Amino acid sequence: MSVPHYSHSYRFDNFLEETSNLLRKSKASLYFHIIFSTEAVWKDMPVMMEEYSQDGRRHWEVGLLKTQQEDFYILQFVRKNDENEKHSFFWKIMKKGERITILSFSLEKFRFVQSCLNTFVNSSNMEFPWLGSAFLENLDDFIKSTFGADANVEYNKIYYDLEPIGGKGKSQPNLVFSPLSKEQILKKKQDEHKNSHKFLYIRWMKVRVFWKEELFNFSISDKGQILFEKGNLIRFLELVNALRNMSALYRSMAEKHFLVNVNTISLDEGKKADVRIIQQLEVLKLNIINPMTENWYENFTNLFSIPFKPEENLMNFVLMKGNPYFLAQVIDIEKGGSGVYLSATENSIRISPSSETTKISTVLKVVEAVQKYVDPSITIAGA
Repeated sequence: MSVPHYSHSYRFDNFLEETSNLLRKSKASLYFHIIFSTEAVWKDMPVMMEEYSQDGRRHWEVGLLKTQQEDFYILQFVRKNDENEKHSFFWKIMKKGERITILSFSLEKFRFVQSCLNTFVNSSNMEFPWLGSAFLENLDDFIKSTFGADANVEYNKIYYDLEPIGGKGKSQPNLVFSPLSKEQILKKKQDEHKNSHKFLYIRWMKVRVFWKEELFNFSISDKGQILFEKGNLIRFLELVNALRNMSALYRSMAEKHFLVNVNTISLDEGKKADVRIIQQLEVLKLNIINPMTENWYENFTNLFSIPFKPEENLMNFVLMKGNPYFLAQVIDIEKGGSGVYLSATENSIRISPSSETTKISTVLKVVEAVQKYVDPSITIAGA
């Protein structure tokens, strides 16, 4: 869908009506992305767009077009060497205090989603969510909690990776399996664990949902990206909003605070020194209930004893290693050195920020690594 020339008078309900009609009459698909930001980052949007557009590595110039509705925008990418090639993403903005959630809609092809939207978000201080493989495996329960127990969920196809236990070894990416039920996914996980000695991590899942004479065909990723193919768009937004709330809940649980007071003291010969005293250090606890493997603690220590895990862009510094206690500092290379302290005993895993600049996405990346290489059943406590 091109940007309307009358975008200054365009509204969100206009977009929904036009898109609904297009989806009914054609084989078009609609991408949904959930993006998390803050008021400060939103105010800095003009600077971020200018830096992105002037970056010689980028093929696009990006701009944000206003519409008649103050919480609805059109993010437009124009190819630098061909101003006639344009790609658009329609943004619905939701604010709650200093927090901003962006619901992005797009009819673009996947390669333009990657080269435009994904590169822009990843180059900024905005972040995509994380839901994880364990959430996708139990997606039917989540859908029924949203639509009701009468919703019928069919798992059509899963796209998954086989990850080496403990992180040592090679992954087998981009594998496909067509289950007939959730029970078959569980059996597939158990068989792969037994036969290939690897964990199954779900990346994408394609499902069909029958609910109140409605049929929805869609795919969803472990990062909360949705590809909507068929169904009543307005009713489907109920599920999208529920996923947005769940993603926000995960982030809220992963947001832990690290507060330090700095006091200056006087030393001999007129010298001074700063003494840092930790005033607050919050901890995220992971659930270890019915783990798939009895050796999860060994898998954990093996993974986070690897100095650098290039697949995840994580650097690990072991601070204490023994039985039954392990402590390491984990640094996220992708996020400018954002890091966490990670500890484990024989019955618990805890994550805490290692500085005041630790990002939520770093905490969730570590949780993802635990699901992939330590035990796929481990989840955030309380989620």
